[in-house]
Amino acid sequence: MWGKARDLAYRTMVDDPCGPAPSERPQLSEAEVQALVPSVREHVLAGGLRLARLIDDALGPEAMAPGQKTN
Repeated sequence: MWGKARDLAYRTMVDDPCGPAPSERPQLSEAEVQALVPSVREHVLAGGLRLARLIDDALGPEAMAPGQKTN
């Protein structure tokens, strides 16, 4: 996950995310934000799926919604 943040977000704002803090607050342009939207959506979806799996595993099959398939 750190690699994605470094490569997609921080790279657009600072040269080295592990280096010294920039002297001014970095800002993203609207074009840069729009370019990042597809990747952010993908990661939110993946996080939601991971969370759903964790909840399913924690609650067990008896807590599944009616009609939901068990793995």
